[in-house]
Amino acid sequence: MDRKCDIDLCDSDSSTPPIMSAQYGHEECMAILLERGAVPNAMDNCGNTALHYAVWSENISMAGKLLVHQASIDIKNKCLS
Repeated sequence: MDRKCDIDLCDSDSSTPPIMSAQYGHEECMAILLERGAVPNAMDNCGNTALHYAVWSENISMAGKLLVHQASIDIKNKCLS
């Protein structure tokens, strides 16, 4: 059964499911979202992408999956933290 849902829906911080998956280390969830067409380069309110969070948490495997799905290494965030 094909259920139509918005896999790039944002919360109040403009975080998408891929961003939240990266923040909380849910690699399998991230992989499923990317395979289903989630946008890997979506940015939250601070300009962070899922790749920013994967790198920050030193999750090399997750960063690799994001890169395979065309995550950009050129996006700069705008918040200092």
